[in-house]
Amino acid sequence: MPDIKEVTLANGMRLITIKKDSQIMALNLGFRVGAMKDPPGKKGLSHFLEHMLFTGTKNRSHDVINEDFEFLGGDVNAFTDLTQLVITASALSGEIDRAVELISDLVINSQFSQTEMEREGHVILSEYKEGLEDLETVAYDLLYAKGWPQDPLRFDVIGDEATIQAITLQDLEAHRERYLTPANAVLTMASNWSHEAMIALAKKYFNEWEGEAPTSPPFKHLTNKPGQWETVTDSSEMATVTVLYHFPDLDPALEPALKVLNRRLGDSDNSLLFQEIRLKRGLSYDIYSSLDLTPQVRMLEIYCATEAENILEVLDVIQEIIRDVSSGKLALREKDLELSHKMHRTHSAALLDDTQALSGYILANALDRLPLLYYEKELTDMSRLEVSDLRQAAQVIFKKPTISMVIPSEDEE
Repeated sequence: MPDIKEVTLANGMRLITIKKDSQIMALNLGFRVGAMKDPPGKKGLSHFLEHMLFTGTKNRSHDVINEDFEFLGGDVNAFTDLTQLVITASALSGEIDRAVELISDLVINSQFSQTEMEREGHVILSEYKEGLEDLETVAYDLLYAKGWPQDPLRFDVIGDEATIQAITLQDLEAHRERYLTPANAVLTMASNWSHEAMIALAKKYFNEWEGEAPTSPPFKHLTNKPGQWETVTDSSEMATVTVLYHFPDLDPALEPALKVLNRRLGDSDNSLLFQEIRLKRGLSYDIYSSLDLTPQVRMLEIYCATEAENILEVLDVIQEIIRDVSSGKLALREKDLELSHKMHRTHSAALLDDTQALSGYILANALDRLPLLYYEKELTDMSRLEVSDLRQAAQVIFKKPTISMVIPSEDEE
């Protein structure tokens, strides 16, 4: 059991310290802001803000920030997803004071300039254009555009060329002031220092930081548009089929069964989709399913890349497997439950051994307002599952899919 202590600083920042016998320390500072909080017409704002945090502070230039982080001798990163913006650092435990000071400087003393904004804008546009050359990215972008025509960038983090170019310096500063506040932040610190020493260190650099928690209107789900679409493209010689099932009103009690169902369906090298489409028929190298139970998302997706002449056969196989799992014709097994429980225990044990992964895992749970050691609840829930629960989950979610096929154009003679 990890040695964890949690406190809230006077300014409202939630601090979680993890005392771990390791030479490595890990820091994760996260905020409850992501692409879902981007205003209309400004998709990509939160991601742009993440980039801007590394461009300069009252104390450091862009170059000095890079040099100082490099001198930690470890790893520094940042990412933005649909609901979170996170800054991470890991290095030898002796670097923890320097790392905390550096991260605090980024968020407390950040200074944005028009010059740096324009430079980062070009970087982000390059990132966006690289995505246009990625078969999988294009397939998912088209899937979401078909599923949510009224909001085609709904599940996009970067945005598109128009929204990126629409973002102004004032937008970035306002977004920072609203969301990058101590009352909207969680800091996890994992090291071989005592809890008291880590808490004192956090207070040293963050105690004077001020800012209230942002208020946001309640999140509203938009139901996906069911149907089947084909898009012809000349950007690839391969075809893709993507299938999306959206279940915003899912009963939380079904989540454990749905996780097992997804693993059996397409999230392993012995899954039903992998066995039938790749191993038996040789129709594809890349076939999988993925599950996102984030409250603002709640989707199961299936992706497959194949030759154009195989696209309809692949779709038929996917739909047949979905029908057979839902009807019970394709029986799920007690062995699936046992294996999933074993795999989860293995993952949990590996997590506890990895300082960086544990700190990040606890941060993610804290930002999602879940128990910090959520895997304990998952193990308990999984131990109570029966095969009938998997079939029930299938019958609930496998309805009204959005299906998108991307097909290469034929060469003109």
